[in-house]
Order: sequence, then structure tokens, then C-alpha cells
Amino acid sequence: MTTDRLIEPATAVPWQAGTPGGCCLPRSGYTVRIGRGPDRRPALQIHDDRDGLLDVAVAHSLVSILLRGGFRARRGQAPWALAWGQLPPGCDQVAVLFAGRADAVQPVRPTIIARAFWVAEAGGEFRSVSVAADADRATRRLRREHRPPNPYRGEGS
Repeated sequence: MTTDRLIEPATAVPWQAGTPGGCCLPRSGYTVRIGRGPDRRPALQIHDDRDGLLDVAVAHSLVSILLRGGFRARRGQAPWALAWGQLPPGCDQVAVLFAGRADAVQPVRPTIIARAFWVAEAGGEFRSVSVAADADRATRRLRREHRPPNPYRGEGS
């Protein structure tokens, strides 16, 4: 798969933390929160309802990890994909493309958080994600999520 389709970034959806609980992502059920790192820099926190804090990324002005993480639904669950990362210095948007089997691809409009991070979620059976921002490009295979089914959300039996 090439990342040529990522040249035109989607319009970003801005989001700032409005509640102490953060923002619950509708497809995956993961929660995104904003915290503070060293020197009061914004910190993106990815949480789930079982394991708690899964990832923390602190904004840095010199170095950023464009594509920091991602998961896809486990087998037997409604299909979805999730990815997140940090905006490169001086960049205010990214282009995100989820890819599945054969030629199944879906560009997704990312949510920009605290002008430093992005999160993207899509419904569908995707195996990888590619991200582009200016000259930076990154691709990663999505791991199946590791958390067990949550019966309170109607998952499993």
C-alpha cells in the first residue's frame, strides 16, 4: 500500500477537554483525556474501562511521534479501528487512511486535540493505518485489542 492517497489531509475536527472524564470514542469505547506533562505541556492519555491508562504522550516542540499507537477490534466484535499520534512541530493537521484486505481503504477525518495530538477512529475491518503530515509519513499494522469482552456494553456472553 502506498501513502500517495494521503497528500490531501482531511479537515480536522478540533476538540478540547470539556469534562473531567474526557471524550469516550463511540466505536471502540476507549477514552481520550488531556493531562499535563513536564513544564505544563499537554499530554494525551488513552484509557480503557478495564485496564485504565494504556498510553501517555507528552507534547514536545522538537520531536514528535506521528503515529504513536493503534488497535482494531478483536474477533467476534463489531469491526472498528483506532489510531493516535502527535502532530509534528508547525503542523496543524494530518491525513489518516485505514486499510483492510485487498483494496479496502478509508480516509478518516482525525480529531485534533490540544493543538498537539490527533486521534482517528473508523468502523470496518482494517489491518493497518497510514498517516501523513507535510513531509512526514508513517504506516503501522494495527494490533487486535487485548481487553476481554465487556458484558456491560453487550460484548460477549
